[in-house]
Amino acid sequence: MSKEKSQMTKSKFIESFSIFGIIWLTIKMNARNEGICIVAFIMKSILKTLALTIPGFILVWFYPIRSNVTYGWLCGIWHGWFALCNMIIHLFSPDTLYAAPLSTIGYEVWWWISCVCVFFLLYSFFIMRIVIYRDKRDVLIISQSADIKPSIDKRTIKVFISSTFQDMREERDYLMTHIFPSLQEIAAKRNVNFVPIDLRWGITEEESKTGKVLELCLQEIDNSIPFFIGIIGERYGWCPSDDEFKKSKLLQEKYPWIEQDFKQHLSVTEIEMQYGVLRRKERINAIFFTTNLNTLLFSGMDSEYGRIDRLKKAIAMDGRYPLINAIGADQVGEKVLELYVNYLNQYFPLNEDAQLQEIHHSNNEEVSDETFINDYLSIYGKKLSDKQLATIMAHPLSKDRDILKTFLDELVNFGKYEELEQHIEFLLEANTPCQFYKKMLECYEQQYNQREVRDFFSIMRLTGYGLKVKDALEIADVDYCGMFIDGAAVSTSPLSGIKAMAKGISTFRRKPFDQYFQMYLKRNGDLISLSHKAMQQAVDERYLTDEETVRNYRMKIESDLDTYIYKDSDKNLGRIEEEAHQKLMLGQYDDLIGFLDLDVVRRYFERHRPELYNHFIQALSHSTRHQM
Repeated sequence: MSKEKSQMTKSKFIESFSIFGIIWLTIKMNARNEGICIVAFIMKSILKTLALTIPGFILVWFYPIRSNVTYGWLCGIWHGWFALCNMIIHLFSPDTLYAAPLSTIGYEVWWWISCVCVFFLLYSFFIMRIVIYRDKRDVLIISQSADIKPSIDKRTIKVFISSTFQDMREERDYLMTHIFPSLQEIAAKRNVNFVPIDLRWGITEEESKTGKVLELCLQEIDNSIPFFIGIIGERYGWCPSDDEFKKSKLLQEKYPWIEQDFKQHLSVTEIEMQYGVLRRKERINAIFFTTNLNTLLFSGMDSEYGRIDRLKKAIAMDGRYPLINAIGADQVGEKVLELYVNYLNQYFPLNEDAQLQEIHHSNNEEVSDETFINDYLSIYGKKLSDKQLATIMAHPLSKDRDILKTFLDELVNFGKYEELEQHIEFLLEANTPCQFYKKMLECYEQQYNQREVRDFFSIMRLTGYGLKVKDALEIADVDYCGMFIDGAAVSTSPLSGIKAMAKGISTFRRKPFDQYFQMYLKRNGDLISLSHKAMQQAVDERYLTDEETVRNYRMKIESDLDTYIYKDSDKNLGRIEEEAHQKLMLGQYDDLIGFLDLDVVRRYFERHRPELYNHFIQALSHSTRHQM
């Protein structure tokens, strides 16, 4: 019994010591982020607090609360506001009052409200600065200070994403489906390939049995240096045994140091982070996300939480890389987008004239399906099992390389490794191209938002001459995803957004559906339309199932475009012909006649599309005769 009590006491002592250690570590991290020493940081925090409280001490000294006066609600505000000062004076002078004994109900209510407000204000000024780590918002620190520069000739950014399979799944899915497609499109404009390496699946059961898990992970890290994203959630991860080292000749020859990590029972995730980032003397372009950064409690160093906390502490103590408390997938996505757009802007300027060595595979029929699939997935560090590969190749639709590529892209983005078999089976239930793309629409609805996907594809299907990207996203009412300035992502904090908007240099950008679904779209300058035949049929069968639905979408397109067309501007290129087309398709012949008679419209057609003006006149003539 005494032994158990001794162990409990020892455990409490360790936890208490760890709490103070975390507070001290947090102070160091905050001081480092402000670019000052620890003493200066503490003094600065104390001075800020004193600046708020000293005026209060002076006021309550000259205007003390009197016991024989009945105070009203107005006095309750300033008595409550300076209650803390009176309480401190009360410790040395018991006659000093911090609340009036004679008062109205309004006084008491406002006294409590003011007192609580002051407490939170002081908490944010002093206590919060000491015990809560504030991550540095300017993530340019990563790319500007990196010692390793990418090869300008290769023009490829491979980003290794390290975490356990189960942790922060929503955040990783958001990166794969929302952020990385945007970065790939932005990188392509700079003639750069952007390739995320997410190994939540891709290591086959056969490879794991032969001890190749670590081999593949470490090789992918080598191929991705200097780019790394670390995600630390609630799990420490799988800890390999010494047998894994003995199974692998490659580990013994190329990574002999890893045997010591196995003996120390480090998880695969920690080994990745140590090898890929922390143990390197050179600066890596790395960023780390975690949960519960501000509530670290060591529950014994040998426990899972203790080992997770130890890893977080190692990153924080290293001092070179941001360790960000992740609050939702949006915040993680914004940070990653900001980091890599800044990096692309810095090292690969938009106006740079360079040739992109594209990572692609020929659609030549001479290339076997097996080779095509394996080569395509190997770009992303993924591999299918023999059974999965055979199942896909046996399906008739796999002979269509466009369908096969779309199928593989969907698998690359799919993050639930334990459900991969079912997802493959779900997609392969389709027997025709139309059925396959209907299933793809179902997947997109789960990834992006059912209503937005439905409306965007329906509107794209019904456009006649193409819509501007901006118009298409507005008509479909696609949500905003962050702030962009001159095409580049910047900090999305509300304050910076207000400042930027006040200067007239920023706009909030909607989710770039034109980038997510670019394989289905045809571009004509800034105009986009749905050109993919099988997807057109899938949209017809899934969404545009009756005349009323079609009419409602056409009316939405027509009414939204109607706000622009009366300005004689080249920005209306594409809008005027689309407006005329929708009026014609809706049977609004009188409105179309009046529309074509407008000076703005007539001048536009004369300058840009005279043959199209005649087409609409002939269509009107035919429709009128048909009505008669």
